[in-house]
Amino acid sequence: KISFGIELEWMGAELGLQWNRSKVFQAYGADFVIGSVHFSREGIPYDGSKEESQALLKLRGNDVNYWAGYIEEMIEMVTESWDIIQVIGHMDLPKLHVPIPQPLLDIEHSSHFLARRMRTLLEMISVYNLSIDLNLAGLRKGCGIYPDLSILKQANRLKIPVAPGTDAHSVNELGIDYEAGIDYIKVANYKHYVSFSNKIPQK
Repeated sequence: KISFGIELEWMGAELGLQWNRSKVFQAYGADFVIGSVHFSREGIPYDGSKEESQALLKLRGNDVNYWAGYIEEMIEMVTESWDIIQVIGHMDLPKLHVPIPQPLLDIEHSSHFLARRMRTLLEMISVYNLSIDLNLAGLRKGCGIYPDLSILKQANRLKIPVAPGTDAHSVNELGIDYEAGIDYIKVANYKHYVSFSNKIPQK
């Protein structure tokens, strides 16, 4: 069975949300919808060039503020569009060019505000019965699978389902590194993953 889905780009709670709802309407019958943040509020992409990420890092002052902005944008996306999405895309996308700060590598125990906000984000995902994207594109890009094991283990503790995907942008990327993804979720103590049919999760 071949399912199909769409990925929505979070562009803010006003015009961006209206545009996303329109996109979902146009993709009637999609089996799943992924909600993702790629662009910062400053209009600079998190997964663009290294130079763009460095420009955003300079604007925000340091890596903690850089990551804090991303997490807050993710929280806003979930708050505003939980009812039209099933999967949260690449939870730690900024690590492509800006390494994950230490507090996010120990989410379960850290009292740092970054860890607390990531726990809040995960708790919201759990409350809204959403899934998280186990995104294998990071392997191809050299930054590792999205999300980091610390995030994935916390998601598992909250019983958040995981949906593996290769984030293929071309036919030859379909299914690439899939076995590595299955091994990865086992390390985080997952026993199952989900796919979707008519927006209903299938174990």
